[in-house]
Amino acid sequence: MLHNLRRPAAQRFDGVEMDAVDGAAFVRGALAMIAATQREAVRAGDHTLVLLEVTSLHRDHARRPLVFFDSAIHTLTH
Repeated sequence: MLHNLRRPAAQRFDGVEMDAVDGAAFVRGALAMIAATQREAVRAGDHTLVLLEVTSLHRDHARRPLVFFDSAIHTLTH
C-alpha cells in the first residue's frame, strides 16, 4: 500500500481493501481506526476547516507507525 501514496489522488486507493462500518470507510489491516463526527465547519479564505469529535479509536499497539516525509517512508522509534 505504501507505493499508493505516490499515485495521482484519483488512484491512491485502487486495490486497497476497505471495510465499511456505520457508513465510514476503514483501510483493512490499518494501524489505527478513528471514527469521528463533524462538530463545526469554519470558512478560512478559500478553504474550510472542519472540526471533528473523535467518537472511537482503536489502535494496534503491537505495530509501530510510519511517517511519509520528504518523499520517503520512515519509521518512528522511541
